[in-house]
Amino acid sequence: LKEHPTNGAFLYNRGLTFLRLERAAEALADLNRAVALIPAQPAVRYRRGTALSLLGRTAEAEVR
Repeated sequence: LKEHPTNGAFLYNRGLTFLRLERAAEALADLNRAVALIPAQPAVRYRRGTALSLLGRTAEAEVR
């Protein structure tokens, strides 16, 4: 990410890795950035919702 800080796919993949390591706060930070960079990707939004849910922020995780 140092060389490509605006690559949404890299951020998504690292966020997914953080989720698998049960590091939801770090995952959310990366996934928030990924959503901003690639908003049309539903998988990014889904994983962001997963991170929010794990952090107990379920109201923010709901699709509207």
